[in-house]
Amino acid sequence: MDKINRLKKLRLEKGVSQDKCAQETGISISSIKRYEKEGVIGNAYNLKLLAEYFNADMDYIYNPNEHPIRNEENTNGIKRNDNRS
Repeated sequence: MDKINRLKKLRLEKGVSQDKCAQETGISISSIKRYEKEGVIGNAYNLKLLAEYFNADMDYIYNPNEHPIRNEENTNGIKRNDNRS
């Protein structure tokens, strides 16, 4: 799965629209749409905001080679599939 689909997947899992995601993160709706469509995340700050909003690892969102595992302490969270936890 690539990062384009990851953002949309995370958003749909959270059950929010693009508009609501934009309002709650402070990222413009046009940026949210572009991130989902093109996979271009404008800057590290927005990537950080999205990772915090979705309770996901930034590498999972940005790096298509990352595979998530569910955080046992928080079933809504996603962590990297490695031994750094």
